[in-house]
Amino acid sequence: MDTMINIGMIVTYLLLGISILLAVVFPLIQTFGNPKAAKGALIGVGTLIGIFLLSYILSPATTGPLYEKFEIGPTLSKMIGAGLLSFYIFLGIAVLAIIYTSVGNLFQSEK
Repeated sequence: MDTMINIGMIVTYLLLGISILLAVVFPLIQTFGNPKAAKGALIGVGTLIGIFLLSYILSPATTGPLYEKFEIGPTLSKMIGAGLLSFYIFLGIAVLAIIYTSVGNLFQSEK
């Protein structure tokens, strides 16, 4: 019985690895095959990376008693701050996009 479970787990991990590999490889093949179609996606990914880098640069690497209690060093503190700051930026962008779309729909429906 244990042998069948082990074989099943091995097959599951093997299929999971193959599916992850294919999920990464096929979009890369499509991207390099038609770069003009991937331009928008690449701009989006670049924007996400840029916002996170900006958040990382602006976040402080402070420590204090609470950080010491949970054994958080300056580097991890900076990463936590960058994650929070980038979340706030993305939240603000989402709220602005919702407001813009709602106001745009109000004026569009009057035509």
